[in-house]
Amino acid sequence: MRRVASRRPQIIEIGIAERRRSVGGSEEDAEADGPPAGDQAPAPPAGEHVGVTAPVSDEQVKAWLAAGIEERTPAMGNWRYVVGTFQVKIPVSRGDMLLRDEENTLAIMKWRLDQMASTNRWHPVLERYVGYLSARVDGLGGDSTSIEPSPDGVLARDGEGREHRFTGRVYEVVFDCFGDFEGFVLRDCRERRAFRSCEPAIRDLVLQACRQRLKLAVYVEEGADPEIRRIVVTCC
Repeated sequence: MRRVASRRPQIIEIGIAERRRSVGGSEEDAEADGPPAGDQAPAPPAGEHVGVTAPVSDEQVKAWLAAGIEERTPAMGNWRYVVGTFQVKIPVSRGDMLLRDEENTLAIMKWRLDQMASTNRWHPVLERYVGYLSARVDGLGGDSTSIEPSPDGVLARDGEGREHRFTGRVYEVVFDCFGDFEGFVLRDCRERRAFRSCEPAIRDLVLQACRQRLKLAVYVEEGADPEIRRIVVTCC
């Protein structure tokens, strides 16, 4: 089976005189409507419509163009359409809490840039992104020049980066007098441990774990003010 592309019929606006000629009218009938002025289509008689819109064939179009009748193509009124969407997420927190994640991202992207060939078309893009990350680290109080490339993130400094794990079930979910989330308390068979957080995502996770009696393993970084590094949910 062979497919033959078909061409849609053109729509052209013509005057009354041209329409009479196309349907076999006499030359006198056409001249009665008035002779053409220059290369413009002849004007219709008074009281008639400006033009008649009708589908025409390619042969008729060629004949009209040869006779000096201009094809009037209406301009597209609505040319805007949606080709895609994107989402921008901006984290809002204290600088010391955001710095560690930005340093990890910078270390990984520096390593990725070193592994990429300089002839790769994405090399300038990634190089520029590394520059953005370096500016973010410096703006948050860090030192981007001290971050070494590493696929595992930033290396732990002396006395930093040591994690402790505490596993248990959610015993309490703490809110302040305004109803804002402040933290939660985990309990195992021996002790309780309180964790502070104001992140909405952690609040939703903790409330779900409380309702479904799920076990949580909370990893915190060693320090005077332990910071939650990650949470692992145990389903059974």
